[in-house]
Amino acid sequence: MASFLYLMLFVVIAVNFTSALVWLRLIFLVRSADKILSFTTASLYGKFLFGQVMTSKFFRARSAMALGNPERDPVIRKVRGSSQYQTVEFVASLVKDLPLNLVPHMI
Repeated sequence: MASFLYLMLFVVIAVNFTSALVWLRLIFLVRSADKILSFTTASLYGKFLFGQVMTSKFFRARSAMALGNPERDPVIRKVRGSSQYQTVEFVASLVKDLPLNLVPHMI
């Protein structure tokens, strides 16, 4: 019984750690797309992209953001066009549909 609880605890920690890594990687991609962005602005972009990547049946991203038209924004276009973003999307697709994922609700 105790080994099952430890296994479940490990799974919860692994899922949330992976989600946190996705968040941090998106912030890094935003910061590398435009070097002069402040951390606050990069955080707004990161929240928007994280919400887009992690939207699932358990988490719905906020629909209203003050970024303007995201499809025409040069920072978002650079981030989405990078090869590293494809990796981030893949990793996010592995954990976004798990009910144990708490990180998207905290960001």
